[in-house]
Amino acid sequence: MYGVATREPGEAAGRGWMAAAGAGEAWAAPAVWAMVLAGMLSAPATSLQRSRQPEAK
Repeated sequence: MYGVATREPGEAAGRGWMAAAGAGEAWAAPAVWAMVLAGMLSAPATSLQRSRQPEAK
């Protein structure tokens, strides 16, 4: 959201550095979102695998 909010005014004002910074920031959110989604999808499998292992004494 911050990336787009930086990029759009930068493009409108003709500030190349501002538009480039906003475009770079805009890719951070989907990358973090994808990592969190992958963790959420793998959590049940990891939990199931751990519950099937015998406890160490």
